[in-house]
Amino acid sequence: TVVLPKFAVLFETSGARLPLPTLFLLKTSYLIKRLWFIFGFIIVGIGIWVRTYLASTKGKYNFDRKLFKVPIFGDLYLKTIIAGFVRTLGGMTKSGVPMLESLIVLEKTITNSFMRKIVQDIRNFISEGGNLTEAFKAGGLFPPMVIQMISVGEKSGMLDQMFFEIAAFYDNEVENSIKNMVTVLEPTLLLSMGLMVGFIALSVLMPIFNLIKVFRK
Repeated sequence: TVVLPKFAVLFETSGARLPLPTLFLLKTSYLIKRLWFIFGFIIVGIGIWVRTYLASTKGKYNFDRKLFKVPIFGDLYLKTIIAGFVRTLGGMTKSGVPMLESLIVLEKTITNSFMRKIVQDIRNFISEGGNLTEAFKAGGLFPPMVIQMISVGEKSGMLDQMFFEIAAFYDNEVENSIKNMVTVLEPTLLLSMGLMVGFIALSVLMPIFNLIKVFRK
């Protein structure tokens, strides 16, 4: 918006033909300078709509549910939620707090409304006479490994220990996932920035080379 338009004046007075990348940048620069307020209104409007949508019960529930389906980040988010959930549940179970009371406490502390609804369904399932394993399985969110370990803990009477083992497992999974993500993202971001800078540099330098040819003629 500042540097490129100054080059544009030089390009126009020279009569040299501008390459497509340069034309694209000039058009983009023109739109940003002339229509910046429209883009501002659009951004503010989207922000207000998102805030209003998330303020509603249905909107917050749908947003929280879709968080688990976001590529790459959704799986990491799920592992983090499970680790914190079973660790807290294990601590309360070890302290002798009844399962239904533990679930009531957890239900009030969970910020994700979708996860909160699952905990509520688990609590209702148990209060109607169902066992913990089937309750977790009916939730549809917990992986088979979690269900299997809860089943083993329920049958052996070592439920609290199994909760802690699940939490430890997912803590390691989260740590490894973050390391792998950083390993992948770092070169990807560097490559993206390099391509962006290279595109802008070529868009400015290419017409300058054309100008040199014009001056030589």
